[in-house]
Amino acid sequence: MGTDRLTDHYEAGTEILTATDMSCLMHLKGLADKKQSTLPIMHLAEIINQIISWAIQKHQPISSETRNMPNGMMKL
Repeated sequence: MGTDRLTDHYEAGTEILTATDMSCLMHLKGLADKKQSTLPIMHLAEIINQIISWAIQKHQPISSETRNMPNGMMKL
């Protein structure tokens, strides 16, 4: 099942594979690592944390401008 899900995401052009279930993410990450995939696999909390950290550093409210985060941070 995990291999099928990864294939679906690769074919759909997924930029970041995310979910809220850690065991699912760990399973998919293990399968992706076996294939030497570079697809980022992140828990939703990790993405939210990056957005909040960026907003705090820039002293900006979280808004549509968050999409313009600098390189090195995930762009949603």
